[in-house]
Parts: sequence; structure tokens; C-alpha cells
Amino acid sequence: EIDIRTSSGAMLRTRVDEGAVSAAAADKPVSILADGSYNGIPVHAAVTLPSSLALHGGTPTLPAEVTLTSGTATLAFKGTATDPLGADGLKGQLVLRAPKPQELLAIAGLSGEIDLPLTLGGQFTHEGGFWQLAGGSGTLDGDTLQTAFEIQEGARRQPDNVKLDATFKHLDLNALAPLYGATPRSAGEISLLVAPTPGTLLDAHIAAGSIVYRTIRAQAFELKAKVAPGLVSVEQIALNIAGGSDRSRFSITDRDTKAVIDFDGSLAAVDAAQMSKLLGWGPLPLGGPVPSQVSGTM
Repeated sequence: EIDIRTSSGAMLRTRVDEGAVSAAAADKPVSILADGSYNGIPVHAAVTLPSSLALHGGTPTLPAEVTLTSGTATLAFKGTATDPLGADGLKGQLVLRAPKPQELLAIAGLSGEIDLPLTLGGQFTHEGGFWQLAGGSGTLDGDTLQTAFEIQEGARRQPDNVKLDATFKHLDLNALAPLYGATPRSAGEISLLVAPTPGTLLDAHIAAGSIVYRTIRAQAFELKAKVAPGLVSVEQIALNIAGGSDRSRFSITDRDTKAVIDFDGSLAAVDAAQMSKLLGWGPLPLGGPVPSQVSGTM
């Protein structure tokens, strides 16, 4: 068993219960089969590597195939590696199939039921502390998605850098509620202070042709957000709603012992009656498009 404690204090436990290594001859591919667990969740691994002669022959890159299975979820890699035994210098195609995404949540240490089957494939790279998925495409609950991400692991006591770009045909945030917590907390329980030394620096761009959140339905959604030391910045929230459009941005900055919020938002051609219906407010004594602009600091 291998236990690793992350910078956030979480414990990652990898256990191997059974394993077998075989090859028909010294010049034939090596097959590795193993059964174990990750954070207590059963995982089966099947690995195909070059022959033992090739592994010790000094060739800079070698072919490698890895398939991990847990429940109905599978993660498969097929490509090359500069260090096959150390799973480093990987370049190739990565394919994820998760008919029951809650199995992925369990591996990640999260709970909750999410009934949104996921498929995803793209060009994968792993070199040292650098991880990348480029040209990713797949489906979420049958709707298309495109994505790319990069992770650069930080040096000791330094933050990781994460870049994410994802575009969905349709995004149902209600169905994803277990990921971010469906139970709202009171204002007194929420601190707006931003960590001066966050464990992860984030640069994210998320777009969706249509989006659902609670009773709100909108189109042409786009979000650009960053997390930096002492700063959370939402550079843009854009969407079309109630016959018009919304464009907003805000940032939360630590200043001394207080969190300061700067915000700016506008509504254009939004129909008051439609908006009231979406928000569940009931009839309002006004109708037609209601333009508005609000900005400030608090």
C-alpha cells in the first residue's frame, strides 16, 4: 500500500492486492495485470509494454498501453512513453468512458448521484509535473462537449497551475449539484476571504450553448474566471436570457483582513415579465424590455 498526503492534507491511498507479470519470451511484449484499490475503490489495471529486451535496449521512446477499470468506468491510454515503468513521458490517445459518473466521484472521494453518462477522448501528455489533454471531445448525457486542460504541478510548497477550457452543447447545473453542494449555506457561514497562498492557481473558460440552473434557462453562456493569490476574478459572465442579454464581471480581493468586491453588470433588452417568471417571482406591475447597469465596490 502506498499512501500520499496532498498539500491540502487529503490522503491518497493506492493498494495492490494481486498482480501478475508475463511474457512469452524475452523479445515478446510484457503483460501486467493487477487488482487493487484507490481510496478504497476497487480498480483493475491491464498494462502492455514492449519486450524486456526493448525496455533495457536504450530506445528513447517505447509503445505503451494502459487500461484502468473500476465498475463500469474505463480509462484507456495508447501511445508512447520515455519511462514506461515509471509512467512518465507519456504521449498518446486517452479515452474515458463513464456510463455511471458517480463511480468517478467515488474514486475522487466525493459522494452523490449524478446520472449524466460521460465519454471523453483526446491527446494526452504527461512529462514530469506537466499533464495535458489537448483536443478533447466527447459527450455529457448525450450532448457534445469539447475540452482541453493543462496542469503544471508546483514545486514543493508552491501552487499547481491549472488551465481549463470547456465548451458544452448543453449544461445542466442542477444535475451536477453533487459536485458543488446542493445545500445552500447562510451568509454567516460563508467567508469571502481568498487564500493568500492557494494550493491551485486556476485559469478557466467555460461555454455552453444552453444552460440550466434551478428555474433559470439561458443560452450562449460564457464564463471566464481566474484564481490567484488573494484574488478571485470572474472576468466575464455572459448569457442570453428572457429575450435579452446579461454581461457581468466581478472580483474579490483581499485587502488587509477584509474581502473587497468590485462588480459591474448590465442587462440589455431583457423582458421583465419573462425574467420574473424564470426567477419564480410571479407577476410584476411592469413589462417589456428593462435595461439596467450596476457597478460598485463593497
